Amino acid sequence: MAGNPTLTVPTRPPLYGDIEEEGAQHRRWIDDPSEPGCFIERATLTYSQIVNAYEGMGLSTRPVNPDLDFEAHVLTAIKELEQKEVISSVRGYENFELDTPLLAWSGCTGPGVIIIDVMMRSRPGANITREMMDDVPHASCIAQAFYQRDFELNDLRSIFVSDIINRNTVGFFHEHIYDEKFYDDFPGQTSVPQTWEHGSPEYDGLLGSRIGKVVAYLVLGAFPRGTRRISRIVTYSSKGKNYIHMRFDLDMRFDIEEVA
Repeated sequence: MAGNPTLTVPTRPPLYGDIEEEGAQHRRWIDDPSEPGCFIERATLTYSQIVNAYEGMGLSTRPVNPDLDFEAHVLTAIKELEQKEVISSVRGYENFELDTPLLAWSGCTGPGVIIIDVMMRSRPGANITREMMDDVPHASCIAQAFYQRDFELNDLRSIFVSDIINRNTVGFFHEHIYDEKFYDDFPGQTSVPQTWEHGSPEYDGLLGSRIGKVVAYLVLGAFPRGTRRISRIVTYSSKGKNYIHMRFDLDMRFDIEEVA
């Protein structure tokens, strides 16, 4: 008897080229532990190691009040998260600043959230050798270490990236997410947030951008593959086209198999 025919699922050609294909690869690495080619290892950097390396060299922390210090779009989202989830913690929101010649990171952590405002890591060039950069941590590892200082990693639910200026990401955003005409017609206005669901062309394109890559690497370094997914990406701008923001929401995955 002949076996059952193998069904081939057609592959949808990318709408947005290489950036979408790269994002789709990041998505598959996160979702499927059997997907080949993933080179991201589990992150091991700790807050204590950051202190030992950078204390007295541009590292500072301070508590923050979300009602006073956060922009409206972030405050609204974290209030919604607080209503949906109970995350046990005795710690509140904390701002972390790290500013060195080779590395800069600025943002906040709180119950279930990481908020990244600034991230910069120098590249090898005329005055910077590869050897100089070997021990400089990546933004994704720094974000995880700051979060884990006060909170359990399993409680992480959303990652915000605010005031994005990266050309690669901004270019995709303006070309495919919000048309420049919006800003011409409504200068200085806040756009309506748009939600891009898991696996959509825009989702994959955003996940393939330079900012999306940092968040994908954070998830891959923080959790065993296949146990979390980025369920949606929310995009919006405030005060005109030069203030672009993204939010990445994480879901725990529970794969249920039917028992015969």
